[in-house]
Amino acid sequence: MYMGNKSFWSEKKILLTGGNGFLGRHIKNALVCHDCQITAPTRDECDFTDLIGTKKMLSRDNFDIVIHAAIDCGDLNAQTATPARIFYNNLTMNSNLFDSSYKAGVKKFVGFGSYWAYPTALQKPLKENEYLDGELEDVSKVNGMIKRMLYVNGWAYKKEYNFNSIHLILPNIYGKNQKTRNVVSALVDKFKQAKSNNENFVRVWGDGSSVRDFLYIDDAVSAILLAIEKYDDAEPLNIGTGIATSIKELVKNIIIANSFSGEIIWEKDKPNGIAYRVLKTDKMKKVLNYTPATSLEEGINIVSSC
Repeated sequence: MYMGNKSFWSEKKILLTGGNGFLGRHIKNALVCHDCQITAPTRDECDFTDLIGTKKMLSRDNFDIVIHAAIDCGDLNAQTATPARIFYNNLTMNSNLFDSSYKAGVKKFVGFGSYWAYPTALQKPLKENEYLDGELEDVSKVNGMIKRMLYVNGWAYKKEYNFNSIHLILPNIYGKNQKTRNVVSALVDKFKQAKSNNENFVRVWGDGSSVRDFLYIDDAVSAILLAIEKYDDAEPLNIGTGIATSIKELVKNIIIANSFSGEIIWEKDKPNGIAYRVLKTDKMKKVLNYTPATSLEEGINIVSSC
């Protein structure tokens, strides 16, 4: 894992939002070995939807870099029941952080996008210049538009104020001790539980044909640190493997890692989701000179061993 250029990070003052989340926690762990000062407030310590509190936080320490890894997305039930609240909270938080960071003299703002914010109709490797080029399906419309507007927020501040903001687009990230549920952690838990209970089958949603880009958390953090050090363009940058992996392939790796010998029951009456989500990573490889090091097999073995 790339741990960062020590001379770059030395004595930097960093504000990290979402520092207790899956991504934020790993970014924080990677930076603690450097001679930099990391402030990662909890929501109780600073609610970034409150403009006065946000301004106070940004003005207190002359931060060099803001890494914005916080998002109020909720689970699928919350997204269905309270989309307006989620949309409002995130837009308010993002706007407060951008304006307060600019006015406080922050030198670099790092925001994160998602490949779910790419147009639903795109069924090919996703290129950065297509980020805003189409509609989103209802299930990802709120969170997808939040990510798109975070990018536009940075683009606008760059255009008007020459504020240094970058937008890094992530795929499905996964890793050990992941508290938030995603397809990898959910399936690994299913197979581990089935084996522990001596069950002879596991049910999996869909038919396994959906294709995704799975990025191990250590590789995600390595690329993020490199982008903070090297990338200064307001246009988006994909951070991924660029490798197309079907859910069937994912399940096969999980079966092997957990030595599961039972039957897989594909619940074909359940939705597959978007058929194809894979990031095109040519730009990442060129500007960061980076290729993720952890294969899916290695990553699943690590997660399954926890």
